[in-house]
Amino acid sequence: MSLSTLQKLCQVLGVSSDFILMGIDDDSVHKNNFMLLMDSVDPKYHPLLESNLRCTIDAINETKKMK
Repeated sequence: MSLSTLQKLCQVLGVSSDFILMGIDDDSVHKNNFMLLMDSVDPKYHPLLESNLRCTIDAINETKKMK
């Protein structure tokens, strides 16, 4: 597999090259994916994205409390 193909796979699948090549899936990879997503959006939308993420996290935490 070429480096270019690997890069495209990572972008399309939203996973790291470590995950594709070695099956490594850790929190740092997920955090990096969030950063890559943020970098792909015009900074003027970052406050809106942050607000949406906070609401989603709050909803997840409330759901956990109900169990």
